[in-house]
Amino acid sequence: MKPFQTLLFTLLGNQIVETSYQKLTDQAQNTQEEVRDYFVMNPGFNVLAFAAFAERGNAIALTENHQLVGYINGLRKWEKKLTQEVKSIYAVTGSAQYVCVQFEHEAQIFDKSGRVLFKLSHDANSPIQLIDNKGKKEFICSNGGNSLQLINENGGVVKQFALGGKLKNQLSFKQNGKSYVSVLTDKTFQIIDLAKRKVALKQSIDSTYVLVGNPTNAMAVKIQKNNASVISLSGQKQFKVPTDVLCFGSYLQGDKTIIVMKRACSLFAFDQSGTRVWEKTLPAIELSQFTSFQNPNKQTAVGILDVIGNQIYLLDDLGRNLDKDKRYGSKEIQMSAFGNSAYSITTYLGSYIIQYTKQ
Repeated sequence: MKPFQTLLFTLLGNQIVETSYQKLTDQAQNTQEEVRDYFVMNPGFNVLAFAAFAERGNAIALTENHQLVGYINGLRKWEKKLTQEVKSIYAVTGSAQYVCVQFEHEAQIFDKSGRVLFKLSHDANSPIQLIDNKGKKEFICSNGGNSLQLINENGGVVKQFALGGKLKNQLSFKQNGKSYVSVLTDKTFQIIDLAKRKVALKQSIDSTYVLVGNPTNAMAVKIQKNNASVISLSGQKQFKVPTDVLCFGSYLQGDKTIIVMKRACSLFAFDQSGTRVWEKTLPAIELSQFTSFQNPNKQTAVGILDVIGNQIYLLDDLGRNLDKDKRYGSKEIQMSAFGNSAYSITTYLGSYIIQYTKQ
């Protein structure tokens, strides 16, 4: 055991898990020795959540002293004391330049300089969605009622769409040049064509479906025993999957949608026709988050977080390890663009935001 390192033994079901802890300065030093392309940002208080913008060193941290701290090019540039409880903070889908700070009933859209560009009525039960409509910004918002609102950049309601149930999640995507938003409730799954301002698909479902998506597709997925049911703009498909799996996420393999299932620390990837593309078992303890990034050359990297082991795994679109580097992470990871073909992987540990760069 290294100096300043302690061990914790936890009973996880019938398994005893051994977790080691050490000073973050030691862990950061280990990271520096193992991964060259990384740096840290220290707001001075424990980080509760973060969101990263495009390019390196651009992020907003939410700290335990109820403050937002903004970084530009890795340098601390601004801070803002908060008077409301933050429910979540995240990069806005559809723009690499906006971060949403979500309160109970209001979403505030920040740029990296700390300016609040938009304040929107939106409940904290799902992420706000941003759409570019012929150069003008539109937002998909929920105010806790029975409908979604399409809001223009001046705050005006363009159109409302009936939910048909209790909202669980929503994801925007662009397919064949057209913008859509997929909406999952406990009773229905629908996809709205935002250019035509009308529903393109609507289907009754039960509450066991989950919503997953990537930049060009979104699907409602249900796993029952060893059968998967997938609903998308392409229709409905059923195929066999291993028993006891959960739907974990989706990514793009070139232009093709891949759906990833997990069981413990094993991953199983399928295309939309149900063909198994790859499978892999990671040397992890608990796989908690799936994310991905595709560069303009359509090369995709998949990021997997082991929330107990505090490890980040990077895979290519065939499930192969991208490298052997060790990357530490805790609770959340985000992948964002860096230059023309590289990307950043942002996470946090204690009072540090850590950002790795991968070519």
